[in-house]
Amino acid sequence: MRFALAPSDVTNQREQLDTYLGGYRPFGFGADLMAPIIPVNREKGDRRDLGTANAFERVDTKVGRHGAIQQVDLISELGQYHCEEYGFASFLAWQTENDAQDNFDPRKHIGEMLMWKLALDREHRVRDLLANTASWHSDNVLNLTGVANAKWDSGNAKNPRLDLHTVAKAMLMPPTDVFMNPDVAFHMLGDEEIRDFMRQMLGDSAPSPAVARGASAGDLDVVSFVVPGLIGDGNVAVHIIPAK
Repeated sequence: MRFALAPSDVTNQREQLDTYLGGYRPFGFGADLMAPIIPVNREKGDRRDLGTANAFERVDTKVGRHGAIQQVDLISELGQYHCEEYGFASFLAWQTENDAQDNFDPRKHIGEMLMWKLALDREHRVRDLLANTASWHSDNVLNLTGVANAKWDSGNAKNPRLDLHTVAKAMLMPPTDVFMNPDVAFHMLGDEEIRDFMRQMLGDSAPSPAVARGASAGDLDVVSFVVPGLIGDGNVAVHIIPAK
């Protein structure tokens, strides 16, 4: 038997699908939440930081009716800032854009890729800054790395809720956010005391977002628990950010 086929009857096996475009997208980024970008008008200059005594030092406010009023001076100091430049580019040939399938826009996807790479690099820089214990006051650092029985994954004396409570109490300002990588978040949610506390505050049913925010704020004055993408080696896994 012999079939007579016209050229139009033969399918091109290398033809790209115009109904599907596969790919990946990065995990959620947390750098802008942890360290928001502050726009400036100059490349470098001075910044002014107000001292903690302005908000937290108690002074004697009692005065006599005809006596002198005590003078209290504003405390501040100057620090320096210096901007660093980051950026890169990609080459897009005219032929590549001209010959692309209808569902594939190389210019758009190149722009998206560049944006992701800039954001990913910033995520690492912010994470490295937070993971450096020198960035924090020693009273606000609770190191569980060398305490095997206190580790959240396998410690027989672990107590994640107490650890969070201890660090939050040591802060001058109440924390607004708690950040942890996915592995640590799952270990925390697997802790029996954490689950019992969640049932006590929220019940056995899934709470609404408003109820969940209210429960966490009532315990630690925390607005949100954030689980961005897994960045770094995980040794410094939980960051509690004070009020902005």
